[in-house]
Amino acid sequence: MLSIVIPIYNEEKLIAELVKRTHAALTTFTSNFEIIVVDDGSEDDSLKHLHASPVQSPEKSSPYLEILATKRPTQPD
Repeated sequence: MLSIVIPIYNEEKLIAELVKRTHAALTTFTSNFEIIVVDDGSEDDSLKHLHASPVQSPEKSSPYLEILATKRPTQPD
């Protein structure tokens, strides 16, 4: 299996196209892959856009897209 890991931060305007293009490129040479997107505490709607992504496997039971989210620690005043 080929795993592609993409770190993001505040990428709501670009993330849908990035996932779409990455998926399209990978399907040209393999069907055994996953796209792992790691959101590093985005303060915009990046996660919302990722969760709405239509990129799924043909069976719909096992998505090609894995989403991991972290929270940024708050800074003391």
